[in-house]
Amino acid sequence: MKYKNILIGTTILGLVTFLLPVVTGRDMSVAPISREVASYLRVPSSLILFILWYGAFSIALILSLVNIKSIIFSRIRFVIIILLNIYAIAVHLAITSELIGRTGALGFGGIIYYLSAVANIFVCILLFKEGGINIKKEDLMNIAQKGVTVGKTAANVATTVAKTAVSEVKKEIDSHKSNSDESQQSEEN
Repeated sequence: MKYKNILIGTTILGLVTFLLPVVTGRDMSVAPISREVASYLRVPSSLILFILWYGAFSIALILSLVNIKSIIFSRIRFVIIILLNIYAIAVHLAITSELIGRTGALGFGGIIYYLSAVANIFVCILLFKEGGINIKKEDLMNIAQKGVTVGKTAANVATTVAKTAVSEVKKEIDSHKSNSDESQQSEEN
């Protein structure tokens, strides 16, 4: 699987979300790049709003399309893309939280925007490693075996705790029964 293609695809998907409603609710759907949103956020024009809101995805797309042979510069590029996507999440969170306060809920475009930014961060971390992810079958088997061992131990502990709790409850019930029998006998005398 080519992680670079995933990076390019999620970046393009993040850019396309400006066509989708970012915030929906109360019989309305708000597209991110509109004059109404720009005037509500007190931004002079929709173009400036687009640059602030989607500029990080635009730069990330350009950086992901550039072919860099040097490992050092390639890693620097991935760090820059990660930072741009963190910026994109912060800006999107700030803008949508302001808009959600007025309308109601995060829209389809807003959700895809967040998912695209998080996917870009994850893919860049994978690409940061030189060979991608190299998972061996033996490693997965060892992890699964350890998981089974932990699960069995947790089940044994839970069973012991449950048995102890049941025995304590039975003791309490017997204690209350004997106390009520003694009090009834003393009342009869």
